[in-house]
Amino acid sequence: TSNAMLAWCEEAAVSWHFIAPGKPMQNGICEAFNSKMRDELLNETLFFGLDQARRIVASWVADYNAARPHSALGYETPAAFAAQFAATGDRLHAMETFRRSPIAPSAQAGKCHPPALVSGGEGRGSQHMGGNARDLALFNMAVHSKLRGYDIVGLRVRDVFVAGRVKERASMIQSKTGKPVRFEITEATRLSLERWIREPEMIGLEFLWPSRIYGSPHLSTRQYAKIVRGWVSSIGLEPSAYGTHSMRRTKVAQIYKKTENLRAVQLLLGHTEMDSTVRYLGVDIEDALSLSEGTDL
Repeated sequence: TSNAMLAWCEEAAVSWHFIAPGKPMQNGICEAFNSKMRDELLNETLFFGLDQARRIVASWVADYNAARPHSALGYETPAAFAAQFAATGDRLHAMETFRRSPIAPSAQAGKCHPPALVSGGEGRGSQHMGGNARDLALFNMAVHSKLRGYDIVGLRVRDVFVAGRVKERASMIQSKTGKPVRFEITEATRLSLERWIREPEMIGLEFLWPSRIYGSPHLSTRQYAKIVRGWVSSIGLEPSAYGTHSMRRTKVAQIYKKTENLRAVQLLLGHTEMDSTVRYLGVDIEDALSLSEGTDL
């Protein structure tokens, strides 16, 4: 692909303009799109064939390009913005008013940027669930287990519940890496899980989060993502800024903020490489320099 692109550029006399090394935010719009597609679609979906992949990707793209609100459009959907833009066509003569800077401002030094849905205790999100036993248990498990979306929805009752009680610690094989990862189940999470497992609708079921769709044994990642969007909306946050990975990041972001121990975070997330953990948390050279400045020998 790259050779074909280079050949075309040479034939068409088109010059290449690269972003500066280590400056991805000079191409911020593209980087933001790549990040959302990776977090919401590619990391959360198991593809079993080309036709299925095309269907799922097409559905996600249609939602992104038409139905989802975008902050760059004043939190309007692209369809609504396009309709409004078409209705005020006279503004096309003043395109400078719509031009945006190609280079985004840099992040604040020493800050990592995983969006968080909780702020201590049961958290802002869980306070809005009322008497919904399933959602409270799912919320607590998603935050404290730190599992990927497709691992969360695939949990079985026997993974967390043995001999009439909820385990204090559990483990499972990660679908993405094929390697085991251990996680703690806090007291509040154990209480919410026990309440949910003892619900009449859970009697005799294998999976911890059964689906209400006929033929599907458990929640799909798409259903889980929809539930998360509902939680985000209920606490007054912008749904398009958060996803299922926000649940996975929340606790480890707080752990890293308090301890600055990347190795511990790597183990908790089940990453095989430290570099994956660094990228996942958004740690950059400024964080490393801040740590160095705070260490006096």
